[in-house]
Parts: sequence; C-alpha cells; structure tokens
Amino acid sequence: MNLEQESSERDPLEQIAELFLARRRAGENPALSDYERQHPDLAADIRDLFPALLMMEEGRACVDKAPAAAPAAGVDTVRRSARLQVPPGASPEQVTRGERIYLGQASNGTCAGCHGSNALGTPQGPPLDRNHWMWSDGSLAGISDIIQKGVLKPRRYQGIMPPYGGSPLSKEDLAAVTAYVWAVAHSDDR
Repeated sequence: MNLEQESSERDPLEQIAELFLARRRAGENPALSDYERQHPDLAADIRDLFPALLMMEEGRACVDKAPAAAPAAGVDTVRRSARLQVPPGASPEQVTRGERIYLGQASNGTCAGCHGSNALGTPQGPPLDRNHWMWSDGSLAGISDIIQKGVLKPRRYQGIMPPYGGSPLSKEDLAAVTAYVWAVAHSDDR
C-alpha cells in the first residue's frame, strides 16, 4: 500500500483533527465554526471531539511544563515498591514496573509530573497516597478505569488528566501502574 492509498483510507475526521491540532501547536487559534462550515457532514462530530482534543492538549502542556520529578527526601524511589503491599492478583514485579512508569522511567509515564514523585500531590494533581479517591472507588478496576478515561474536568486541581495520563500505555503498562497506585494508596510508608 502506498502513502496516497493509506491517506485516502484514513478517517476524514481524524485527518481534520490532525490538521486542527497542527495549527494550534503552530500558535494559530483556528475557529471550530470554520471547520464546521467546511465539513457540514462532520459538524456534530467536530463539536464533540475538538473541545476534548483541546483539553488533552492543555493536559499535555501541563505535563510537558511540569518540573522534573525529584525523589522525596529520604525515600529511595527506585526501591520504594519493594516495601509496598502488593494488590490482590498482582505481582511484586508488576508493582515495581508500575513505579518505574509512574516516575517516568519507563513507557513515557507522566504521573509524577502532576501527582508528585512521592504521590503526595501538587497543585496540578491530587495525592494518591491516602486511599481517598475523588473519581474512583479505589479498587484496582476503579483506578484502572480513571487512568484510562482521564479527568477532563478536575474539581479541585489545576491540571486535567488526559486519558492514560497522555502516555501510550500498553495493557500491561496500565495494569502495572494501576497496581503501583493501589499499593501506594494502601501503604503505611507515608
């Protein structure tokens, strides 16, 4: 398949969205109404999708501008996972992998940028170490669900959380970071 064929087989909405985001990233401020007029058959989809794309871009900017995560004083973050309770159905290796993702040491993880390297929270994102949940019941399934969906309209914090934290997490990476967040929340290591 050549490049022209591949391009013609792509979803037109996806192509329009890419162009819209490219213009935004170049510093332009294109109006949604222009895209709706140019593509009346996709106007409803544009109205639904583009505001969400803008929120995700703002979330990405939050993560991109966040200060580098520094280890908490006196905490060996590389080995913190070894002291954590392992969630039911998870393995210690999975929790350790989740810690590396959380800290941005694997899979382009961005969690620490908003929640802090010690999970104590920042003005961008809530603490995760207290087993107190704003958007989840705190179960593994609940934590995984909120990581997948993100938080596009935060209640008390400045930063939005894009789906998957804006990172390309595999199914295994998602399970690992979910296990780590659960373990941190159930830790006495505060």
